[in-house]
Amino acid sequence: TEPDTTEPDTTEPDTTEPDTTEPKESEDAGEWIIGTAEVEAGATVTIPVTVKGDKNGINSYILDMAAAEVDGAAPSVNDAASGNAYAGLDFVFNKDALTFAGTNYTLKENVKLSEDGAVVFEVTFTVPEDAKPGTVYDLTFESLSVYDINMSALEPDKTPGWIKIKEVETTEPDTTEPDTTEPDTTEPDTTEPDTTE
Repeated sequence: TEPDTTEPDTTEPDTTEPDTTEPKESEDAGEWIIGTAEVEAGATVTIPVTVKGDKNGINSYILDMAAAEVDGAAPSVNDAASGNAYAGLDFVFNKDALTFAGTNYTLKENVKLSEDGAVVFEVTFTVPEDAKPGTVYDLTFESLSVYDINMSALEPDKTPGWIKIKEVETTEPDTTEPDTTEPDTTEPDTTEPDTTE
């Protein structure tokens, strides 16, 4: 039998880093921003979700929002309404799940952002009546899926928002002592001078 003269495999292991490049479409996908507000306990407030910097437009989106609980209570959702950022997308939302979506599969091209900073949709919340002053309810993105006309996933930046309960204004009591000085009611001296010679 001939001896095995096969050369050992000295191939270097493939240490190439995985390609983590963002999809090309994502470079100009912009930033989605949840708004902020400062209100009194028990108040109703409308928070906008806006987009800036989107240069290519989108075909659809699904956003799952989370409203943080503080002391066992979170702001409740009353309603939501579509904005004008992407005209032509049909807006739907699930009040209980805090899921918002917009799409239009009949379109042949992306819907362009109407203007930088335009409102995608607005959510109306009511904060707990017993919320303590200074409490902050964070409004965050549980997930955000945005797609173009080719159903390629886009990767916009995300900026969360919040609702803060106003601090109670503590006005200092007026500790100035009242002026208790009695007014001078002395009659002027009208005695005629003594002109006796």
